[in-house]
Amino acid sequence: MEGTVECTVEVPTDTANLTADLEPLAIAAGVVEKRGGISYSARNQNQLRKSLQGQADYIRRVHPFLADPATAQTLMRKADAREWRLPQTDSEE
Repeated sequence: MEGTVECTVEVPTDTANLTADLEPLAIAAGVVEKRGGISYSARNQNQLRKSLQGQADYIRRVHPFLADPATAQTLMRKADAREWRLPQTDSEE
């Protein structure tokens, strides 16, 4: 049976939510040099554990860059984040 674990990061802005996969975000932040360093496999308990530990390590490395909203938005866009526009309220129309 095939199994995977994936972590995404979401940063809210005033007009949209930016969502990026963890590995491109870590590369954009400069905490990881190249693709392929993160494990996604969850075919058994050992692989699941390895994947979760590795992804948690990436999150710990990226988290400080997300503390400042302006830096977070720049970093998310550099990581080719998907942008989900928020619905406009009546006061914005």
